[in-house]
Amino acid sequence: LAARLADWAGETTADLTDDLWQQMLGCEFGGMNEVLAELYSRTGEPRHLALAEKFYHKAVLDPLAEGIDCLPGLHGNTQVPKILGCARLYELTGNEKYRRIVENFWRFVTEHHTYVIGGHGSGEYFGPEGALSERLGNTTCETCNTYNMLRLSRSLFAWEPKAEYADFQERALYNHILASQHRKTGMLCYFMPLQSSRFKSYSTPEDSFWCCVGTGMENHARYEEYVAVADGGTLYVNQYVDAEIQYRGVTVRMGASLPFGAHTVAITVQGEGPLTLKLRRPWWLVGEVPFGPLDAAGYATLEYAGGAPKSVLLNLPMELRTEALPDAPNRQALLYGPLVLAAELGAAPAPHGDDGGEAHDARIPLAPVVVGELLQAVDGFTLASLPAPVALRPLARLHDQRYAVYFDTFTPEQWAQEEESYRAAERQEHEKWTQVVDEFWPNQMQPERDHHYHGENTIGAEKSAWKYRQAGEDGWFSFTLRTLPHRPMALFCKWGPPEQGEVAFTVAVDDEVIATPTFAPEKHRHLDRVYAIPEHLTNGKERVTVRVSGPSVPLFLARLQKLLPGDL
Repeated sequence: LAARLADWAGETTADLTDDLWQQMLGCEFGGMNEVLAELYSRTGEPRHLALAEKFYHKAVLDPLAEGIDCLPGLHGNTQVPKILGCARLYELTGNEKYRRIVENFWRFVTEHHTYVIGGHGSGEYFGPEGALSERLGNTTCETCNTYNMLRLSRSLFAWEPKAEYADFQERALYNHILASQHRKTGMLCYFMPLQSSRFKSYSTPEDSFWCCVGTGMENHARYEEYVAVADGGTLYVNQYVDAEIQYRGVTVRMGASLPFGAHTVAITVQGEGPLTLKLRRPWWLVGEVPFGPLDAAGYATLEYAGGAPKSVLLNLPMELRTEALPDAPNRQALLYGPLVLAAELGAAPAPHGDDGGEAHDARIPLAPVVVGELLQAVDGFTLASLPAPVALRPLARLHDQRYAVYFDTFTPEQWAQEEESYRAAERQEHEKWTQVVDEFWPNQMQPERDHHYHGENTIGAEKSAWKYRQAGEDGWFSFTLRTLPHRPMALFCKWGPPEQGEVAFTVAVDDEVIATPTFAPEKHRHLDRVYAIPEHLTNGKERVTVRVSGPSVPLFLARLQKLLPGDL
């Protein structure tokens, strides 16, 4: 069946020129290159390999092959599957270009774009290299991205066993993947918010089934894949958990309760032998290595010749440490061993829409701020901070709570000067959160599905890392937005100016025109406009349909929000 589907894909695309192929690959095409490469590994049919290699997106993969970080502005989980495909193609063809792409991509993501929990991206997109502090929000760290980065790390480790790949796996598993499932309901997270006072939003059994739910079901059945890796007569032990591993007539038993319990790991080896055990030195371990010298890859060696059982007891003490954002040394996260700690800020509100946004009447707590050194402000697992001390818990075990992962730190002199402006900016941000009822991000798969997008004769494209929709001649597009049934509402739109000539078009709500915007060419990239909505169009309703009839200018963002006096 798979072979016939591949043949259909080959026949359908047989007449495409190279330019048309590259135009087609500008969309999110998933893991087509990996799927076809895997099919070739099973059929041996050259046409399947040839088709796999046609799914080579030059605009992204060529720069990566040259060692250029071209990721800023790109959609995160559109790229990782392409790289997974390159990994499988390298394994099948030995083409070193594919390996360079994979290794460079992994390095760029982990060094330039990754947060303390092992996830990356904001609003599904990569930002500028190392620019993470200003992108903290409600939509940081899409879970699918981390799922795919873990798969990629596994491939890299298979090619060249290095502790740094297993270190990333540990960070991501304990602080993003384990944290992404509700321990009582089993529901799963799309994003992992990292902005202070935010909270996790979960899928629902019937209404919210995102891509991260599908991969999430895999995530929590795949932990054992990362415990140990066998290579000939060597077994690499990567994660110190309760486990029993049987390999080549040898049984390796590990007794451990890391990272949530005791700091000791008991390892017993018994069987026919011989077997070489490589024991990873955890990235978070402070002080001397407790189990012998390390090799160049970051592993200590334990030789077992067979016969009588051999046992070792590892002491892996966990200590508090901080990690700052690369572009904001005073914005720091707190870790205990491998675990990212979060400050509990009170109960999260009831679920509010598909995107987990704020309720319009939410009372949002102030962010914890540390005056002095962050480590010195911790007493046990309580953080002495402003506005008040807060309890700390591993993010992986925190559910149904508002929280903070990153803490702004000030000297007493800095806080005396900046407190007023800091809190004013925070209040303004909180007001924006609760003013917004629903947001629509055009030309993005999940937002368009969630908001019932429809259209004819439209353009879907991207400018300066912002995706947009634009209605062409006799074209239109529509989408739905949640509303509040008993209060005045407004429609906020972020437009782009026309490239040439004056443009006029209509914006309607439930088939009634509420605005006829007119724009002339100018240099500004974004033009923000707020349109009051007549109350009879929202009164008693939970959703309304917005329709843009063209020819229009680009729409980058639409938002339904409470009508404030300043909007009139």
